[in-house]
Amino acid sequence: MKAWKGNRWLIVLGTVIVQMGLGTIYTWSLFNQPLVERFGWELSSVAITFSVTSFALAVSTLFAGKLQVEGV
Repeated sequence: MKAWKGNRWLIVLGTVIVQMGLGTIYTWSLFNQPLVERFGWELSSVAITFSVTSFALAVSTLFAGKLQVEGV
C-alpha cells in the first residue's frame, strides 16, 4: 500500500466536522416539547422522527463504511 503524505490537520478538521454533525442529531430531544406545544402534535409523533433518523444513520453507515474501505 502506498503511504499517504497529506496534511494530518485535514484529517483532524474532517473528524471535528463529522462529530459536530453527528452531535446535532442528539440535540433533537431539546425540540420535542416546544414542537408539541407550538403545533399541538403528540409527543410520540414528534419523537418518532429521532427514531427514523437514528435508523437511517445506522443503515447509511453500513454503506459509507464499505465505500471507505474500497476507496472510491
